[in-house]
Amino acid sequence: MNYFQKNTAIMDLKEQVLSYDMIFIKEDLLYLPNNILLAPREKNMLESRELADASQRELPEDIKKTKTSFLVFKHQKYTTVQTNDIAFFFIRNETVSMMCFDEQEYSLNQSLDQIMNSVSSSQFFRVNRKYLINFKAIKEVEHYFLRKLFVRLLMDTPDKLLINKEKTNVFLSWMGDR
Repeated sequence: MNYFQKNTAIMDLKEQVLSYDMIFIKEDLLYLPNNILLAPREKNMLESRELADASQRELPEDIKKTKTSFLVFKHQKYTTVQTNDIAFFFIRNETVSMMCFDEQEYSLNQSLDQIMNSVSSSQFFRVNRKYLINFKAIKEVEHYFLRKLFVRLLMDTPDKLLINKEKTNVFLSWMGDR
């Protein structure tokens, strides 16, 4: 397949309904996101329905769009808080709140699970049922009883941040993947 044929194949695919901007070509084969492989002779036989199905598949975790700010209401005003300014999210009295690095606290109308799915997993880690912490807020981590970890943040938290022994390895690898 020459250069012109490859570009024509890409243009033919872009005319179909695809929400992706990237198509990879390697050794005369077309690779679409989510490891969909098209040989040149199969391209013409592929129906537009299959392409539409491929465009609806979920993107991998590292490509997913993450939230960069949260809309909050405090003192009769709406304002946005950038995700980079948030030290941690936590649950207190069945209400989800967030604490910023400037020690401002805001209440949110989302569950901690919803927040966890909307922020970057490389920036935030779910320590336990009550806390989701920002990597930049971690001051130190020390061993605790029964193979648990005790996490100290740059600011005080209402509760001790303990990571159970089942999550210890996951947490340490998350911290090491910087």
